[in-house]
Amino acid sequence: GNRYPVMGTAGTTDADNVTTWSFAVPTNRTGEYSGKQDGYWTLETVYLWNFYTSAGDYVEWAKDESGKLKGSLSLNADGSLVSNPNRDDANVMAIDIKTENNGTDYTVKVVQSITVNFAPNQSKNFGKDASGTVTGAFMQKHTVSGLSVDFRDFEGKGAPGVTDVQLIFALNGQTVEHGGYSSSSLSNATEGATITVSLTDTDGDGHFTQAEDKEILYAGKYSTEFSYKVNGVTTTTGGNTGKNLPANAPVFEVWSKAPTVTIDAISPSGSHKSMARSGNNSKAVDVNSSVTGNTVTIYAEKTNPDNGTVDTTPSVTLRINDLGNAQSANMKFTASGGGTVYMYTDTGMSGRTDTYSWTSGSTTYSLYIGQYKSSRTCSSMTYEGAGTLISNSYITVIIDDVEYTVTVDPITIINNNPPY
Repeated sequence: GNRYPVMGTAGTTDADNVTTWSFAVPTNRTGEYSGKQDGYWTLETVYLWNFYTSAGDYVEWAKDESGKLKGSLSLNADGSLVSNPNRDDANVMAIDIKTENNGTDYTVKVVQSITVNFAPNQSKNFGKDASGTVTGAFMQKHTVSGLSVDFRDFEGKGAPGVTDVQLIFALNGQTVEHGGYSSSSLSNATEGATITVSLTDTDGDGHFTQAEDKEILYAGKYSTEFSYKVNGVTTTTGGNTGKNLPANAPVFEVWSKAPTVTIDAISPSGSHKSMARSGNNSKAVDVNSSVTGNTVTIYAEKTNPDNGTVDTTPSVTLRINDLGNAQSANMKFTASGGGTVYMYTDTGMSGRTDTYSWTSGSTTYSLYIGQYKSSRTCSSMTYEGAGTLISNSYITVIIDDVEYTVTVDPITIINNNPPY
């Protein structure tokens, strides 16, 4: 191959007055060489000048009036010196390295360029199947495992000097689109919102594999940052660096079903009698307690107008779907036009509340609707409807003491007294 001259750099001098010299591989930065340094380089000949001979004579290359060496040192294709009229070649000593090295070439392998290869298909849509259907439960944990990357030199062999290989996946905060929820407490600093994966080269062949499994939890898109060191120098791409990731670098999205609330049952249901009143007069009238979409129209059941008791106190059961790993969820109601919300946990109208509450493992919750306005004796108590109650358009869900807000379709409960 071609031969290129480089200047040596003096190192330390030991007690015997012996100085070490180093010779850099030719680089295009110095104009000595226009290609990449990747390859095998052999140090063939060292040329010396301005030195003392073993006899103690000082041999010096001729200098000009300013003290600079006259001419220059360059090589022929065979490695011999190009003749220079300003130089006495007798004053330049050539040392053949192979001869000095017992007939063995002094050759080094130089790796300047490293190729980073991620195997394809490491990106994942957690919680979504191949058809695009969301299958992940609310706040379902997924396992990140099996990630790998290869570092190769110009020969396709493992690149030397690579350490501290790391992938960082950070949630971008867009949980609503992917999971239907948000939280003022959720940020990239939240545990589980940023996942750091270390990769190690256990066999020393440049193939780095994930050291341990990690969990990914929150719904949304995750940015990927990839970093590694080569001989202590760090390279970082992706994330907020503005530098493109290597091809096939893993990118993650997490999907989950958002909890929904539906009307599960009402009691009474269908056609029945209810008490209509006008002043001191009352009578049993025909009504229909029914569900239309997310609206309940419900009445107390009353079969005998001469009896002060109510046969069936209205109740509405709501079902929460896809609560997943949440510990609890709440849906709050308000009275149309303001005022008190008359909903109770007990048929005897005790435990008044304005909130449906579900806990882990439960899917339905029932409350009694309306109120008794009297001493609740059989002869005097009077049932009054609660009017129109409307839920918030969201529910609050608690997971590990963190509150999340999930948008849902509001539910309306209409509980009036029937007309006389």
